[in-house]
Amino acid sequence: MGQGIIFNMVNQMTKTFKFNRFLFLLLVIFALGSCNDSIFHMISLAEKMVDPLIKGSPTNFAVLNDVMYVASGSNLYGYYIEGDKSIWNTNFTNPGGRIVQLAATTSELYALCLVGTNINGVIKYKADPTSAGDWTTLEGINAHSIHALGNDLFYSFRTDNTYKIFKLGTTDPIIENADYELQGVTDNFLCAGRIYTNTIPANIHNAALPTDFMGIIDLGTYNVAITRNGNLYNINTGEIIPGADFGNFSNNTRATGVLAIALDTTKTVNLLLAGRQDINYSTSSGFTYGYAEIELDGSGIIEGSKFVRPGTATISTVSNGDRYISTIGRNPLSHIIQAPAGVDPERTLFASTQRNGVWSYEYRDHLKDFSWNAVPE
Repeated sequence: MGQGIIFNMVNQMTKTFKFNRFLFLLLVIFALGSCNDSIFHMISLAEKMVDPLIKGSPTNFAVLNDVMYVASGSNLYGYYIEGDKSIWNTNFTNPGGRIVQLAATTSELYALCLVGTNINGVIKYKADPTSAGDWTTLEGINAHSIHALGNDLFYSFRTDNTYKIFKLGTTDPIIENADYELQGVTDNFLCAGRIYTNTIPANIHNAALPTDFMGIIDLGTYNVAITRNGNLYNINTGEIIPGADFGNFSNNTRATGVLAIALDTTKTVNLLLAGRQDINYSTSSGFTYGYAEIELDGSGIIEGSKFVRPGTATISTVSNGDRYISTIGRNPLSHIIQAPAGVDPERTLFASTQRNGVWSYEYRDHLKDFSWNAVPE
């Protein structure tokens, strides 16, 4: 009798387990069914990354004499008009060492090159990188980052815990102890965590402003800088721009400091682009990278605007938001640039990714549409 009771109990538990598992599967199927169209739509838009011409972790872009340069590893690449189209050229005399950053003044292209395990590199320059001949090294100068403005070159030198910031041609640093490396330069300001005046010496512009600015850009009417949390500030007035933040994204979204101005798909409206990433993901997974965008008008950022994911607003740099998510949206970015008309009449939008080479937003024959993908070999 006891064995029969135990058998019945086991049998009942087995049935209950099977029913609960069946119920769970039904719930899963129902949940998937409610977004079935969306899932299969996303799968249909997933695009295989092509083998990139410029591989690895490219530098920023820099434009000199209607040639747009970028580097990866020890190799320099140039993009310019030849005949009736723009092409990439890989046949350059390289400066030597691993190129980690480029900067173009009005007369020279500068390359910051690392050798060995040094945290500061050497700066080399050349007036015409398309010509034969060696690069010239700035003797006695080491740097951790470089930025150009007009015909002036600025650079930061890393010590143990702080940075000294110099303007080429000055003996003494214009900023003695900055907590961050130099992240950007405009006519009036320097960004190095804090915002400094672009003077000699440089002074803290406004002590009440945040100390975690990641990037700065001149909108023409005023300068804006972005904090790590994605808040935009009008640096000229010292005020936060209400609503111009990452409020449309999760609390884990952070700004990378990448800022760029680009045209929408109709090439008529300007947008401010800001690199973004999710702090909970690695550099090789997730869909929370890429960039965010916010609309501009003749006076700057449109009042009340917020950053949005590309493709979600009528005015955007992409025509298909879902395809954006499955392509460039999976990549953390180091730099974004819209090629000037003198480099590319089509004004193609380019991005340096942190691991997957240089990408572009171009018309893809197999899609019969525009899409982000790596610049092909």
